[in-house]
Amino acid sequence: MDLATVTLAAAGMMAAGGLEALGSSAGQSAFTALSQRVAGIRARFMGTGAPAQELLAAADRRPDDAATIRDLAAALASLASRDATFRRDLEEVGHEADRIAPGGVVQIAQKISNVSNVSVARDLNINL
Repeated sequence: MDLATVTLAAAGMMAAGGLEALGSSAGQSAFTALSQRVAGIRARFMGTGAPAQELLAAADRRPDDAATIRDLAAALASLASRDATFRRDLEEVGHEADRIAPGGVVQIAQKISNVSNVSVARDLNINL
């Protein structure tokens, strides 16, 4: 999974209510495990400073605002490009979301970003 796909999915899952897109199709233990992983990524990102905290607060206030989620995704991508461990953790969350609910990354992108046209091959293509 490419970094753009992973960061968009992670940003969507990190925003308030973002994991609900998977909740109905996930088993409780798998959903709980994914929620804990997302919380860990969120905590690590918040620990990078005030700008990260502000982005997360904005995503929590406006979880359906595509621009807010894209801003958060861009910040996640920036950190992931500098921190291989953070990137690996993001990728694992993306893969876990797809294991829980095939196409889970697309579901999150559609729910959080109000995406009207999403296709998946190797990359996530979003037309807003």
